[in-house]
Amino acid sequence: MAFQDVSSTNLPTVNEVTNEKFEEVDAEGGTLLLDNGRICESAKHRIPGFAQGSGSYSSGIHRIRFRILRGFLFVGIRSQNLPVQVDFCGENTQYLNSSCICGWYNNRYSVVHGTPNKTDLKMFANANDIYVLTLNCDERRLSITLPNGPQHDEMEVDLVHTPFPWRFCIMLTRLGGCVSIE
Repeated sequence: MAFQDVSSTNLPTVNEVTNEKFEEVDAEGGTLLLDNGRICESAKHRIPGFAQGSGSYSSGIHRIRFRILRGFLFVGIRSQNLPVQVDFCGENTQYLNSSCICGWYNNRYSVVHGTPNKTDLKMFANANDIYVLTLNCDERRLSITLPNGPQHDEMEVDLVHTPFPWRFCIMLTRLGGCVSIE
């Protein structure tokens, strides 16, 4: 009987990101960074916050672990080389209408290239749970894993809309919120 050599060189290497932190925030003062950029919090009620991570991702597979401490928020990626677009619509300032944004709200909606879509995910916001956002640059895919179930969702990222390099980003809603990178 012959055995096939399944060496680790055939398996993709996954980078568990431990040095990610938030560094760029919105200009309106809606975001506060704490714990050396590892925690991002809504600074002002009724003003949404937006923050980007320090990492730059264009090849390989990267896992970013985070915890939603409170509130409703969006977590995902955006293209590093395209400017952040702010959409002022009365009191409802948005940072996600840009086609270079992909990711998930924690209220059962995803955003694919700026377009919202309903998902099968249950709402998630338990402060005791750690969530995993996986950036698979090699296959141009983004996925999220929720600990309750576990639930999983993924999306294909079109490089025409969201070119490399990618950056981790979050948007805190007008009602407040707080997230930590684990």
